[in-house]
Amino acid sequence: MTIQNCSSSASISTSDSKEKKKEAASPWLIVGLGNPGKKYAATRHNVGFEMVDTIAEAEGISMTTVSFKALFGKGFIGDVPVILAKPQTFMNLSGESVGTIVSYYKIPVKQVLVIVDDLDLPFAKLRLLPKGGHGGHNGMKSVINHFKGNTGFPRLRIGIGRPPGKMDPVAFVLHTFTKQKGKRTHGPCWIVSDRSEGPKANCDMKPAINGNTKRSPCSFCTLESFPSSFRWKLEFILSPNEVSAIVIDLGSHTCKAGYAGEDAPKAVFPSVVGAIDQMDIDGTADINDENSDKTKGKCKLYVGSQSLGYRRDHMEVLSPLKNGVVVDWNIVDNIWDHALRECLLVDPKERPMLLAEPCSNTQEQRERAAELMFEKYKVPALFLAKNAVLTSFASGRATSLVVDSGGGSTTVVPVLDGYVLQKAVIASPIGGEFLTDCLMKSLEGKGITIRPRCSFKKKEIHPGNLQTVDLDFPHTTESYKLYSQRVIASDIKECVCRTPDSPYDERVYSNIPMTPYELPDGQIIEVGSDRFKIPDILFNPLLVQTIPGMESFAEIAPSIRGLPKMIIESINKCDVDIRRELFSTILLTGGTASMHQLKERIEKDLLEESPQAARVKVFVSGNATERRFSVWIGGSILASLGSFQQMWFSKSEYEEQGASYIQRKCP
Repeated sequence: MTIQNCSSSASISTSDSKEKKKEAASPWLIVGLGNPGKKYAATRHNVGFEMVDTIAEAEGISMTTVSFKALFGKGFIGDVPVILAKPQTFMNLSGESVGTIVSYYKIPVKQVLVIVDDLDLPFAKLRLLPKGGHGGHNGMKSVINHFKGNTGFPRLRIGIGRPPGKMDPVAFVLHTFTKQKGKRTHGPCWIVSDRSEGPKANCDMKPAINGNTKRSPCSFCTLESFPSSFRWKLEFILSPNEVSAIVIDLGSHTCKAGYAGEDAPKAVFPSVVGAIDQMDIDGTADINDENSDKTKGKCKLYVGSQSLGYRRDHMEVLSPLKNGVVVDWNIVDNIWDHALRECLLVDPKERPMLLAEPCSNTQEQRERAAELMFEKYKVPALFLAKNAVLTSFASGRATSLVVDSGGGSTTVVPVLDGYVLQKAVIASPIGGEFLTDCLMKSLEGKGITIRPRCSFKKKEIHPGNLQTVDLDFPHTTESYKLYSQRVIASDIKECVCRTPDSPYDERVYSNIPMTPYELPDGQIIEVGSDRFKIPDILFNPLLVQTIPGMESFAEIAPSIRGLPKMIIESINKCDVDIRRELFSTILLTGGTASMHQLKERIEKDLLEESPQAARVKVFVSGNATERRFSVWIGGSILASLGSFQQMWFSKSEYEEQGASYIQRKCP
C-alpha cells in the first residue's frame, strides 16, 4: 500500500499551525469491529479485531484493560498518541462503546479510524476511505448513529469476498476462514490471498480505467490532520508486504541502494562522481588549486555508471569519502538523490531510511547525515547502522569478528551482541583500490600501459578486420584517465590474481607460467608473478616497497600490519571471555573477499600465529552477491523486522530533540 504525500508545498499560516497542534493533542482512536467470545474468534466478521491485535503487537500496546465496554489499550504510533479498542458489545451495538470513548476523550470524529470487514471486496483487498456511509454493515450503522449521523471519519474496509453459491451471507461472515486462506505469514490470518499475494490497498479516489482500478494516493494523505510520522508506521503495519524502508550503503567503491526485505540492492553504481567546473572551462580557475571547491558554485555533477562512462571535456572524477568518512556532503547529497529519485524512483518523504555507516564515523558526521535526511529529503524516520553490525546480522550472528576488505580500506571489527567494540577496531588503508593501483604500477614498470577506453576506437578496415585508431581529446582530465584505467585494472585483478598459499617469494614465483589477458584495445598482455604478489600485500604490506611508483606509500608501509596480525591484535583488545568465540566466528566480507584462496590463507596464517586453544574458523559466503553486498543485505534484514520498528529515529523526535538525539537512538 503506497501512501503518498499529497500536501501542498505552500507555507502554513500561524493559525493553521496552532489548530493542528491543538488537534495533535487529541489521541487517535483505532477501532476494530467484531464479536466477542471464543465462538467468533478467527471468523470473517472479526477481521477488525485481528487488525487491532496486529497493530497492538507491532507497537507494544497492551490490550488487557476492559473499559468503555471494550478491550482497551493506550500507546503511541510514532509520536502520535493512540487508543486501540475492540468493542465487546457484539457487532450490531458497536456504537455504544465507540461513542462513549469519543465523548469521554473529546476525540474529533475525523480522528477515529474504524476497521471493518467487507463482503463486496475481494479477499485480502484493503480499501481506505476518508468518509462514507455504512454500506449495509450493521456495526458501521451503529457507530454512525452514535456519531449523530456524522459520517466524516476514515474507515478501513478489509475484503473477505462473497459467499460461495447460495450460501447465506450471515453464515458466511460468521464462519472461519478456509485453511488455505488462513495461512499465516505477516499480521492477521487473512493478510495473504490464495495466490500468496499481499493485501492490495486501494483508496478508490479515482475511477477505474480499462477495467483496472488505477492506483491512487492513499486517503490518509487527504486527511490533513493525519500526522506523517503516524502514516508511515501504520502503513507498514497494515501492509508489510508492500511497504519497505529504503536501505543505502555508501561505500568507498560503490553505492548500493534498494528496498528492505529484498535479497539484493536494486541500484549499484560508483560512489565517485564526475564534476565540471564552469570556471575551469572559461580558463579562470586552476583545476589543481586546493582552495577551489569543485562541487560548489557553477560545478555540474554527473552521477552513475552511465554518466561516468561518457567522457566529457574538463570532467574531474571526485570522491566524497576519505578513509571511509565523508569529506564532501554536496557530493553525498547528489549520490543519495540519484539513488532515490533516478534509480529507485521513490519519494523519500514516504519511506523510512536506513543508512549504513563506517565504525569511524564521528558524531558530527552522524548529525550531518540526520540533518540532510530530515531537512532536505523529509524522511519520516531514519536509522544509522554500523557496517560491521549489519554484516554480522546478514550471517545470522549477533557476535562475530568482521573482517571487511572493501574498496578503500580493510577493517577488523569485533561485534558483541549487536554492538561494535570500538576500542578493538583495527583499520588498514590497504583495500581493493590500493591493490588495483599496485597492479597498475607494477605493469607499467614492465612496460605495459593500460589505455583508457576514451583514448581509442576500433574501426573496421576490412570485413572482420578491426584496427585500433588513436583519439586525441586534449581536455580529458588526468583524474578521468586514471578512473578509466582503474576500471580495467580492477577487472585484470579479479580475473587473474589469487592469494598465494604461503608468503610471496620472488625467487619461487619468478618462473611461474604467464596468464594472458586481452585489454579493451586488443592488446594481449601476460601477467606472471604479479598474480600472486599483489594479493599478498594484504598479508605483507612491505611488498609495496618493491613496486615502482609506489614510493609515497612505501614510507609508511612498515607501520601497517598484515591481515592476520590485525585480526589477532583486535581480538586481544577484547575481553578474555569472548576471545575464543571471536576466533571461531571470523566473517570475511567486502569486494576483496572474492579474491581466490583468501579465506584459506587467512585460516592458515591464523592457525600458526594464534593461541593453541583457539579454534580458528573463517566464514565467507559462497555467493558472490552476498560477499559484495553483505552490509546492504544486513540492513535489508534489519529494517524489515517487525521488532525493529520501535528503533527508528522519527522526524518528530528530530524536530523536538535535534540532530544530536541520533547518538541515543542509533548507538
